Amino acid sequence: MAVHDRIRLIGTLRKGLAQAGPFYVAPMDLAARLVRGASDQRLERTLGRPALLALILKLRLRRADPAAAGGFVGELGLDLARVTGPPLAWAITVDADGVRLRRRPAREPAVSVALSVADLLRIGTGVERADGLLLVGRLDLAGDWAVAMRLSSLIFG
Repeated sequence: MAVHDRIRLIGTLRKGLAQAGPFYVAPMDLAARLVRGASDQRLERTLGRPALLALILKLRLRRADPAAAGGFVGELGLDLARVTGPPLAWAITVDADGVRLRRRPAREPAVSVALSVADLLRIGTGVERADGLLLVGRLDLAGDWAVAMRLSSLIFG
């Protein structure tokens, strides 16, 4: 690598990648472009595999602040319906140590959230809003609604 290339690279990193040039696309913008307008079947085939969903959810929950739970300690159930194949069940555990994801049904969830894999991906990329899906019946909540409102930011940002 030539000296002028290193200087250009360092300058780009200092400015930030968003200012790196006209062809840079932020990762979330790219994800939203992939999700927007895609059918449920296509989203499940491309991004809806259980291992990839686990990675996406774990990355989201890693940024979650347990203090935002307002002292809540317990489990949330996340049931994801699929176009093909059996539904996926996840347990999200919230305690003082943090927020963890387990691929199993929640044993005693304070709140259960049921939606499709495709709708979860749409919410995660900002293409849809969780409250809008709740109003049109594509997202179901069961359990303590007060807890659900406090913890919505943990799952849906």
